[in-house]
Amino acid sequence: MVSPWPAEPNSPLTFTLAITNTSGAAVPVSITLDLFINPTEIYSTHIPLAQSSGQTAIASLGAGETQVITLTAPLGFGDNQVDNTVCVMVDSVWTIFETAETNNIACRLIEPPPPTLAATPTCTNSALYEGLLQGQYWGANAPLTIYWNGVLFAQTNASPNGTLAFNFAGTDAQSSNTLSVIEDDVTVSVIISRPCPPQPDLTIATPELVSAWPTEPYTPLAFTVAVTNTSPISVSGPIFVDVFVNPTAGPHSLTKAWWLEIGGGGRGPPPTPTQIPLTKQWLYGKGNLTQAQMLPSHYWHGVWFRGHTPLPNLGAWWLCNSLTKPMTPTTLSRMM
Repeated sequence: MVSPWPAEPNSPLTFTLAITNTSGAAVPVSITLDLFINPTEIYSTHIPLAQSSGQTAIASLGAGETQVITLTAPLGFGDNQVDNTVCVMVDSVWTIFETAETNNIACRLIEPPPPTLAATPTCTNSALYEGLLQGQYWGANAPLTIYWNGVLFAQTNASPNGTLAFNFAGTDAQSSNTLSVIEDDVTVSVIISRPCPPQPDLTIATPELVSAWPTEPYTPLAFTVAVTNTSPISVSGPIFVDVFVNPTAGPHSLTKAWWLEIGGGGRGPPPTPTQIPLTKQWLYGKGNLTQAQMLPSHYWHGVWFRGHTPLPNLGAWWLCNSLTKPMTPTTLSRMM
């Protein structure tokens, strides 16, 4: 068969065959050849011409000569999803007297090709792989089961002519993903990846403080930071880098020092700044702070609180410098 496998039943099919005159005598007359598709009767010397699917003839054939003939069956296979038997017969109208008539028929079984599968993914900005899954040579109206990375994904049916067309959208679970289609005991798989063009990938290192440690709050600070493009794609145009000092939005695991200036009355100079672990209970006065830890001057200044707990709205917070006299924070600045 020289035609591609038919996508539709009863499509014209073309075949080639070789005919040889093995004797030393030439055949000077026309020789008829017939093509049969799935004949129901095959005898040792002939096939009934009523079952012929196509016919042609050659003018003559010399002694020992071979000719390659092309024959077309206008209606092709009645069912393109199954095996088909194709036969040819030479001198089908019995016009030539031969020494042997039992070698005038040749048949072969032609099997349909195995099912095919191809995926055409599209580039998306979502976390999904999207595209079109296509295939041929599946069973007519056959139920098909589709798996995405080994997990049941969808069920559908092949078309009446054995084709598959299925729009898919699967989770981007890994860099390459496997789509598999199963019909009975036949499995065909295809590996896909999203066909997006390469994109830049910028990474940034931990900032380093290059300024001297500030002696006052709200003093300008300079940092250095390394920005790297880890992809092979160049980035043109300006790249903006922002620095954030103790951003409050979102969860984080940065250790922060909280600077509290607490105003109050009393006598004497402020004490030396003290480092005390920060807890919400401490700030609320519900921890293990005792009266012995309070200052009799009723005046604290420059106290460092270190911890991981972000502060809520300070307007509702009270810090007690004695068991009887609460004070409210008046100034707060947060630094790394």
